[in-house]
Amino acid sequence: MGETIVVDDPRVKKFMVMNPQKIGDHIKYTVSGVDEDGEFTGERRFREFYAMEQQIRIRWPGCYVPSIPEKKMFSEKDEKFVEERRHLLERFMKELAKFDYIVFSEEFKIFSRGAGDIEH
Repeated sequence: MGETIVVDDPRVKKFMVMNPQKIGDHIKYTVSGVDEDGEFTGERRFREFYAMEQQIRIRWPGCYVPSIPEKKMFSEKDEKFVEERRHLLERFMKELAKFDYIVFSEEFKIFSRGAGDIEH
């Protein structure tokens, strides 16, 4: 397995979740970071973060995988909830960024570079 990245690693600082926007019935977040192919940016829904986290847990049972925020329903008017979730998703992504075996995985690459939907 890959080496664990130190906390001060510049890669960790590049992982951000920002700009939550309501699109239809869903909130999409702009996600950016850097992996073995360079920098990436894309829009992702909560369910795409959740699906990636689940697939990583299946692939590496017993290995540390950061927790994702709880899956809850929200009111579209609840800006505090949306901002809190954005913050927690960013913390999740920064934690993932510390581990090469996660960032360089096929599951992560599909999330960061593909359509984002790793269920296909």
